Amino acid sequence: MTFAVKSDGTLVSRVSEKVDTKQEAAETATPVTHVQTEVEVPSLGIDRTMLSHAQQDVASVERRNNVRT
Repeated sequence: MTFAVKSDGTLVSRVSEKVDTKQEAAETATPVTHVQTEVEVPSLGIDRTMLSHAQQDVASVERRNNVRT
């Protein structure tokens, strides 16, 4: 997913995020999630890429996703 803001055709800012979740070979293995977030603000000289890798228990992810506020 990418969001970009332009003014008069010039890039003001851009944020992009890619999420990849994979189940390891064993069905009982905990899924591994890799997230890559890119932020670009040319006028401030910002061009960053952040990486995150996490393993979570599927049950805890399902509980968190089903919580209603």
